[in-house]
Formats: sequence, structure tokens, C-alpha cells
Amino acid sequence: MREVGWSENERLAWQRPEQLLQADALEVVLGASHACWPGFLFGRAARASGHDTARARVVAVQREALKGGVSGAHLERLLVEVVNQPASGQRSVIVPLIFKRMRPEQSWLMRSSGDVSCREVQLWRHGLLADVPVALCVPVLAAAYDEEREEGALLLADVSRWLGTLDDCFASAPLDQVTRYLDHLARLHAHYWQDARLSDARFALASVEQALLMLAPAAVEAQLAAGDAHPYLPVSRAGWNAFFRYGPAAALERIQRVFAAPPAFLASAAEAPATLVHGDAWPANIGLLPGERSFGGTHTGSRTILIDWALATAGPATFDPFWLLFAWRKVDTRRALVHYRTRLTWHLARRGIHLSAAQWRLLVDLGIVRTVMACGETMGQDILFARNVAQQARAIAALAWWAGWAARVIERRGWDR
Repeated sequence: MREVGWSENERLAWQRPEQLLQADALEVVLGASHACWPGFLFGRAARASGHDTARARVVAVQREALKGGVSGAHLERLLVEVVNQPASGQRSVIVPLIFKRMRPEQSWLMRSSGDVSCREVQLWRHGLLADVPVALCVPVLAAAYDEEREEGALLLADVSRWLGTLDDCFASAPLDQVTRYLDHLARLHAHYWQDARLSDARFALASVEQALLMLAPAAVEAQLAAGDAHPYLPVSRAGWNAFFRYGPAAALERIQRVFAAPPAFLASAAEAPATLVHGDAWPANIGLLPGERSFGGTHTGSRTILIDWALATAGPATFDPFWLLFAWRKVDTRRALVHYRTRLTWHLARRGIHLSAAQWRLLVDLGIVRTVMACGETMGQDILFARNVAQQARAIAALAWWAGWAARVIERRGWDR
């Protein structure tokens, strides 16, 4: 059963996650998605054979488990067999979808980020993502949320073929890909700049404090002490141990003081313009959806896919580009930030908003410190899992570079006092 008011902004919401697996719900979803996803949801072969998603009938659903990453969410791929006219003997086509089920009690990352109501579901269900810039693709087709069990689910188009991978973090990235991602992130941030909706509790956005400390050593230890057996937690602990073992002592001392007492950092963050931050924009969650020619002959440009909004935050825009640029080990971070600033300034100016030099400096300072305090565990893991001495030396040097930059900012801003 769909909840009343589901038609607003074409967002579908069911009352129980398991309903999204039923044929009648899938038929409604595929029919409503026809105008949004004609190019890749069914594929050229399906369109050429005359399949009309608005009249699709589900005849079978095959389910297969997928690895759920480090968060603890449950993922499945659905291979949905559909036909237009089941009685006519028409050949069926297979539509691949992704079913993502989540419960805060089963996800250490949801708990660490203060997510008690399935943030991804609420962002979609209540329409905050309904007007993302057209350059961005959020491949959610439908959502469900069980108020009593506080359990949510998403049904997504399967865009996995266009997403990046962990290996991409260590490979050279094409310049046009880097600049396109940064431009599209800048569009996102300019669009939601100081948006009054960011304070709406229905969206359950993470706070800056939660974004800063959700992966902190203390947060990891708290999950382990509570008995969480997720296999990533010991890896995270080992990464933090390596971070503090191999990092420059003076820099780490300043960073540790902010971990212990973040109010000064948070006070500065409150002075910065806030926007909608994706929160986890790294290669595995981002990709380019190819452009295509529509039935009317118009060619659409490629769009940036953004999946997994579980860490979405109302906070400083630079949290996103720093997160992405840290993950891309071979991209020049400082040069890329110059490009992001140029594009953000331009997109804001189109809205009549001026980004001052002082605001930009504050955004950069907030971004670098937050990145080190959230990604220090990954820096440590790069050292622990290095394949040889030379690779380990590069990882240690990278840690020193990032930690040193953060420590200089902390000292200049007085965030450790």
C-alpha cells in the first residue's frame, strides 16, 4: 500500500520494505520510471522490440545477494522479467534493479553518523532530492519505510556498470572526468546553498559534528565495545593505530586535541555557508551516465551518478571535493580545488550569490581538517596494506602531507584551544 501523497515530485513510498519486491509494486515503479530512465533501465534492445514500461507486466523476479560494503546495509540485485502483453507470447526482457534494505540497529555506520531513521530513505521520501540539478543522476526509483520497525529500503536502477571501483582510487584519473565531477558537485552545492530545507528534521541530515566524528577512533571503539561484529571495525581500528604510529608527532598532537574537544572547530563551521553535502563521494559511489539521443532527436550530455546518500550532511561544501580528492590518490588536490572553486563561484554567481575569499579560505580549512579526522584510518590502512617498502614509504609521506596541512590549519585557526 502506498502512503497518501506519494505522487508529490513523482516519489513513490511504500509502508513496508518487502512490498518493493512484489510484482504489483515493481510494475508501478517501472511504469512511473518510464519517462526518467528510458535509455538504460531497459536498454536499446528492449526499446527496439517495442517494450513500453508504462504497460510492463512482471512475470518473474530473480534475487541474488550482493556484497554490502562496510556499512552493514543488505543489498540484492533483482533480475525482473517483464513483458507488455503476457498472453500474446511476446518475448520478455530482463530489467536489473538493486534492492537496498537498512536498519540502524544492523549498521554501525548509521549509528555512528546519528542515523536512526534511514536517512537515505527520508531524503527521497520527503523530496529533498527531487530537484537536484539535471547534471546529477540519483538512481532511486522507489522507497519504503516501516515506522514501527524503523526499517527502510530503496529500489534503485542498476547503474553499477558506470560506477568506479576501489582500484580507481590508485589509478590516474582522466582530466575531463575529474573536472566534470567537480563541476557537477559544485552545481549540487550551489543549488542547495543556504537552503532553508536543510534544517527540516524530516530529512534526518547528519550534523557537522556527526560528519566530523563518525569515523573517529572513539566512535570505532564504541561500536566494538557494544559488541558489533562487523569485520570492517577491527580494520578501522588497525588503520587508526597505524595513523598515530607513523604520522608526525607534533601534527598528530593537534589533531588529537580537536578529536577530544571539537567545539572551536564546530563554532567556525557554524559561521560557514551550509549546503547539502553528499558525504561519501568517492569513486565507488560516483560515475558518469552516458548521454543518449532521445526519441525526439535531442542529445543529452553525460550526467554524474551519485549513489549512497547515507552520510548526507548539512554543512560546508568542501567536505565533498576533499573526500573525493583524498580518495583519488593520483589527482593533484590543490589544482583540483582551484577548479572546484572556479565552478562553485560561477554557479553561485548565476544565483546572485557572491563567494568571498574569506568564505572560501574557511571552507578549505574546514574541509582539510574534517578529511584528516574522518580518513585518517584509511591513511593508516594504506601503510599497513602496502605491497612493498616503496609503496609503504609513499603512504607514510602522504599521511605526513595531509596531517601536516590539517595541523597548520588547526594552529592558525586556534581550533585546538
